[in-house]
Amino acid sequence: MQANLPCASTPQEQVDDAPTFPEVLQDFRKWLEKHKLIDSKGQRLTRFCFCSDGPYDIRDFVVKQCFISKAGQLYARR
Repeated sequence: MQANLPCASTPQEQVDDAPTFPEVLQDFRKWLEKHKLIDSKGQRLTRFCFCSDGPYDIRDFVVKQCFISKAGQLYARR
């Protein structure tokens, strides 16, 4: 994927070599399991939250990218 922003500080090689969103999401799910936040079926084991600059990070980027990538939900809701 070509980064078209002239002022982007991320080198193109880093963009080209980056894992895909589904790969990153799978790694994150493994991390959530490792730290006993979700089980192997994606069921939440304890309460936790995501912190970001604003609601748009999760609502507009993560949730929509899960839909676009057909990656399913980040974790199952109870």
